[in-house]
Amino acid sequence: MLSENPGPKLSDIIENISIPIYAYDKNWRLSYINSAAEVLWGYSREELLGKVIWDIFPEAVGNRLDHEYHKAISERKEVCFETFATIQKKWLEIRACPVEDGLIVYAQDIDEKKKAQSEVKSWSRQLNQLIELCPLGIFILNKEGIIESINSAFIQRFLPDLKKEECIGKSGRYISERLGVAWECTAGYSALNGKQILNCIETGPDWVVVSNAVPILDKDGNTIGAMGVFYDITEYERMKAEIAKLDRFNLVNEMAAGVAHEVRNPMTVIKGYLQFFSRKVPSDMIEQFTIVLNELERVEQLITNFLSLANNKAIERKSQNLNTIIKQITPLIVSDTNKRDIELVMVLDKECPDLLLDDKEIKQLILNLVRNGLEAMSGHGTLTIETSVRDDMVHLFVKDCGCGIGKEYLNKIFDPFFTTKANGTGLGLSVCAGIVRRHAGTIQVQSEAGQGTKFTIVFPTKTD
Repeated sequence: MLSENPGPKLSDIIENISIPIYAYDKNWRLSYINSAAEVLWGYSREELLGKVIWDIFPEAVGNRLDHEYHKAISERKEVCFETFATIQKKWLEIRACPVEDGLIVYAQDIDEKKKAQSEVKSWSRQLNQLIELCPLGIFILNKEGIIESINSAFIQRFLPDLKKEECIGKSGRYISERLGVAWECTAGYSALNGKQILNCIETGPDWVVVSNAVPILDKDGNTIGAMGVFYDITEYERMKAEIAKLDRFNLVNEMAAGVAHEVRNPMTVIKGYLQFFSRKVPSDMIEQFTIVLNELERVEQLITNFLSLANNKAIERKSQNLNTIIKQITPLIVSDTNKRDIELVMVLDKECPDLLLDDKEIKQLILNLVRNGLEAMSGHGTLTIETSVRDDMVHLFVKDCGCGIGKEYLNKIFDPFFTTKANGTGLGLSVCAGIVRRHAGTIQVQSEAGQGTKFTIVFPTKTD
């Protein structure tokens, strides 16, 4: 049996609902207003009913409220928009529905929602600033693998020819291919497929990084993107290689000490006897004795290089002029160049200041580089020795016109025992590097096969 109680009237529901509801007739006069709307506007219905909206709120003329209301009437369709009510000083979501004799409007207070959105935007800005300032390379991908965010540290290290704006919107695959790495092998790809990657070493053509990447999940646990953080350890790996190289130098030290004590003294005795007997042997054996003596001298030079390379003693530096040291050994250099029919060019800067130098080591440095250049020239070339002062540094240049050094060998020529010469020991340039290092200087080489070689040594004018 049906209840005789018809239930609450629709008008009562509308009157007591918490959402402000009001209506306008065709002349924009308020024809209805519920209790919630009275509270919102701060006026009683008696003060509002029959009044034209633009008379009550003249500041609304010409603003978005005016535009949207007229749009709803003219196009005969519902409009929904957000607006800031200047009188109530709060954000409202307005939904206006056209009816036959006017307009019905629903207004909902969204001020708390707007505040929450503003806080989210503020946190987002702070997060973006943090990502941008972070020295680690960072990027964020959407679920399609498209870059949505990328920081300057990543671009400067890995994509220096691109601008940030050019990277946004590019695919992760595009970036990985630019870096010479297969996209499917990257931490970003794995994270997009739901895998968390922690402290994974990734290696490229000229870089090594520690990669960390995590999937970005929605509230249901579905992957909607990925974030990657990359720590560049290229320099660290280079330093590891340098330390390994130093270990090799330590090995050379131990070998040199043994060679010095066990070989050099007997060699001196053998050489003395051979020189003595060479004056008494028949003329047809002089050539053989000469060959043996030359080889002994080569072994002596090898031992000398060993000892120089292994020298861990503090050098005795004192204030003296690089040009003066060069002039002191010029007769030796001239003798060697004349024997090989090679022209010697010397360009010494008169403004070269005194430096703290160990003259014995500097002489060995220059003679090693000169002999290295002479051996690279088969004759009829030019050897240039030059000094100059640039940026408070004294530069020493030794340049030859020889066969040059292939690019594939340039990063190895200062390694102990490395040589491209048939009879080379691989120690001469290692000795040079050690001497320069002990003088707090730097040594660099420029060379191409068939184009000659130029060594540049830079000494600081002020050393502690």
